[in-house]
Amino acid sequence: EYDNMMQYQVYVDDNRINCAPVVSEIPDISIRAGKELVVTVNASDPDGDAIEYSINDGRFVQDGNTFHWVPGEADTGTFNVEVSASDGELSGSKTFEVKVEPENRAPQINMQPKYSVGEGETLSIPIIASDEDGDHLEYYVNGTILPGNVFSWKPGYNDAGTHSFLIKVSDSLDTTEKLITVNVFERETPTRIYVDPEVKKIGKKRPRTVNIRIDTTEPVYSVQFNVSYNESVLQLTDINEGEFLYQGSGDVFSVLELGNGTISYAATRFDTTENVNGSGILVTLEFNATEDGMSSIDISDVHVLDYKSLRKIITRTAV
Repeated sequence: EYDNMMQYQVYVDDNRINCAPVVSEIPDISIRAGKELVVTVNASDPDGDAIEYSINDGRFVQDGNTFHWVPGEADTGTFNVEVSASDGELSGSKTFEVKVEPENRAPQINMQPKYSVGEGETLSIPIIASDEDGDHLEYYVNGTILPGNVFSWKPGYNDAGTHSFLIKVSDSLDTTEKLITVNVFERETPTRIYVDPEVKKIGKKRPRTVNIRIDTTEPVYSVQFNVSYNESVLQLTDINEGEFLYQGSGDVFSVLELGNGTISYAATRFDTTENVNGSGILVTLEFNATEDGMSSIDISDVHVLDYKSLRKIITRTAV
C-alpha cells in the first residue's frame, strides 16, 4: 500500500546555539585634562555565560568592567573608544566618543589685601579677577554669593577695629581664595550741639532765654555735656529740659548738676530700644544780666551715644 515510502534518521544534538553578549549603550564623554575618566561597561549574556571585558585603548587601566584614565594636556582632542564584552566565543561591543578639553586654569584674584572705612560709611570693593579660559566667574564673600563682582559693606558705630573677609572666585571647576582686611576707624558724626542764639545782647536785669539745641541725622539714645558761663555777669534763674529726647515711646532719666558758673546735664532714654534723631531742644536756660560786661556760654565734654551699646559716637567741644 505504501510503495513509495522512504526512511530517514534524525540525530538530536543537545549542544545549544551560543548567543553573543549584549553591551549597554555608553554616552559620549567630555572631560578636562588632568581629571580622572571612569568608564563602567555593563553587559549581559543571553546564555548566562561569564563575561570578560576589554577596551581598544591601552591608555585605560582596567579593573573588572571598569576602566580608568587620567588624560594629560597632550591628549586633548576628540576620539572614539570601543569596549567589548566576550563570553569566550562571541563578543559584543559599543563605541562612544571621548572629548578631552585643555586642563582648567583656576581664576586669578587681583586686588589689594587691605582697606579702610569710617564708621557709618559704605565701603564698595570691586573684586577684580580674571580667568585664562574665559569661563564664567562667580564671586563669594565669607561663603555668600554676590549678585555681581562688587562687595559692599557699611560698618555700624560699634564696629571700629579690623575685620577679615574671605573672598572666593569660582569658575565652577576651581576656586581661588584671598583674605582681605578692613580697618574701621571711628569718625565724628555730623551731630551738632550748640547755643541758640549764639550771640545776644542782654540788658541789665532783663531775663533772656537761651536754648541748648541738637541737630543730628544719627541715632541718639543718650546725651551729656557741660555748660559754663561767667556768673559775675550772668545769673541763672531757671532751667528746663527740652522735648528732643522725649520723642516716641519710653521714658527719660536725666540729671542736672549746678555749680559756680557751670551746668552738667546727662539724659538717657530707657524702657525702649528706640533711638531718636533730627533737631530739637535739649535744655532751656533763663538768665538775668547782673552786671555790665560780656560772657560766653560754652558747651564742652559733649557725648552723644546710640542704643546699640551706648558707645560714644561724638566727642568734641561745641561753642
